[in-house]
Amino acid sequence: KPSKNDYTFTALVPEGFSVAGKTKVVFYIKGTAAKSLSLNVYVGTGSTMGTDYKCYNLGNYSAEGTISPTASNSYTGVINTGGNWMKVTLDIAGLTLNSTKGQNLFALKVGSASDYDLLVDDITFE
Repeated sequence: KPSKNDYTFTALVPEGFSVAGKTKVVFYIKGTAAKSLSLNVYVGTGSTMGTDYKCYNLGNYSAEGTISPTASNSYTGVINTGGNWMKVTLDIAGLTLNSTKGQNLFALKVGSASDYDLLVDDITFE
């Protein structure tokens, strides 16, 4: 139960990383959350929301789906996978992601003052 909106996972661009030809970020979740997840995909080196990173909000997530970027982070909604692993797809088509080693690439955020009982696995760029 985080006391504030918080980052729980952040990935930096690794050596030799390329997103050429990639159009989506895919990962799997299992469990429940009283608030939803918000994810950042980084396209710049600054910290301006919507400009340097694109926000993806799962909202009410109880069926697999593809998420498009939005203007800001939001934790509105609940997650319930019914005890199953569910695929989450983030549409990154048309974005130019950071590609220099050490730059921010991807982050997973949780909302404040809410219970999270989630597993996240197999984050890939496809």
